[in-house]
Amino acid sequence: MFASRNTTKPSANNKPNLASTELLNFAGCDAEDVTVFLRDVKRIAHTHGRQDDDKWLVDYVELCLAGEALRWFSELDDDVMGSWKVLRRAFLHRFKPPVAPEPAAAAPPSTLAGPAPVVPSPVKTSDPVPKTEYDFLFR
Repeated sequence: MFASRNTTKPSANNKPNLASTELLNFAGCDAEDVTVFLRDVKRIAHTHGRQDDDKWLVDYVELCLAGEALRWFSELDDDVMGSWKVLRRAFLHRFKPPVAPEPAAAAPPSTLAGPAPVVPSPVKTSDPVPKTEYDFLFR
């Protein structure tokens, strides 16, 4: 599952300049994977050489949000919005990544299933028992 993208126009101020980049969309719906969104944000920041610029990252994330995610974001404290590391943790806490269901455990074999299967013996009962270990060569 990938975050959806729209193309954006360049910005003249210190806001993210996204002339040649795509703007991600994240609304915080159950079907969206927050880890994919955060990874894509960081990838775009690397593209622009802004991976260590907390203000740029926070401004870019704000441009990407809609719906419930934007409402939640607008209520965050300044200390959360001043640090990409803290903001990323807040996203992961609020919009938990989907958890894959655990595979069903195999049922233990039942001892009440019936009699054990009969396995044919490789030795015929009518064959004489060899007297020495080389008797089988002379048959």
